[in-house]
Formats: sequence, structure tokens, C-alpha cells
Amino acid sequence: MLDQEIREYTDQIWRQALRLEVTPVASDAVDPGASGPKESVTAFIHFTGEEWSGACLLQVAQATALKLACALLEFEEEDVDLETRDDAMGELANMLGGNLKPFLPGPPTLSLPSVSVGEDVSVTIPKTELLCECWFECEGESFCIRLVEKAP
Repeated sequence: MLDQEIREYTDQIWRQALRLEVTPVASDAVDPGASGPKESVTAFIHFTGEEWSGACLLQVAQATALKLACALLEFEEEDVDLETRDDAMGELANMLGGNLKPFLPGPPTLSLPSVSVGEDVSVTIPKTELLCECWFECEGESFCIRLVEKAP
């Protein structure tokens, strides 16, 4: 149900804010053993409400995160330090979360974005269940957006 909204808003954000083309990738085309890039940046935002709570996670390779930051900020790669890259990734998570918020019960409130960076880092939000997972490709690189909800 929310998969379509994630695909639609990802396409809009990538085209309008980043001026990049993004293509949805069928879930059966993704290696089932792949949990994401080994050296990754995961930006996420929490939703909190009386009716619904969860999180939206955007996971990309570190090199892709740099490209996205450059596109968002209209900077050259040499002008983007790690803090700026992470701020840009947090802003992308914020844009996604803000666009999804009206489709969630309540609607819930949004937290400030958080960013996790590292090699073989797996971000988990305790006591949640995967609601949907959407894979995309942009300029030859795959990335994932997950929506998790608080477990009953």
C-alpha cells in the first residue's frame, strides 16, 4: 500500500531536488542476501503518534551519499565534507518522511533525522516490523528505502 507512495515521492524528490533520474527495482531482482551496501550511510526519521509509530530509513553506499549531497547542495565533491554529506542525507530522509506523513494514521509527528555511517553497519529500530521495502537504482547504484512500524 505505501510502496506506491514511496516510489512516487522518491521519484519526485530525486527529479526535483536532486535533478537525477531514479528507477524502481523489482524486489525479486535484488539479491535476497543483500541487506545493503557494505560501506553505507543510513539516514532515518522517526514517526511518533497515538495511532501509529515507526521510521523511514534511506540506505545508500557512501559514494552514492556523496553524489546525492553534491546534487542536493549543488556543490562539487571536493567541497562536501562528511558532516555536510550527512546533513544532506538527513534532509533527504526528512523530505521522504514529510511526504509520507499524510498517508500514516494520526498523522504522527516527525523527529529530527539521524544518520548512521560505517562499514557493515546495520541500523535496526527496536520493537518494529518491516512494513515495506523499496529498492531503486540511480546512476548505476542501488539503494533502499524501508518503512518500519512499531510492533503491536
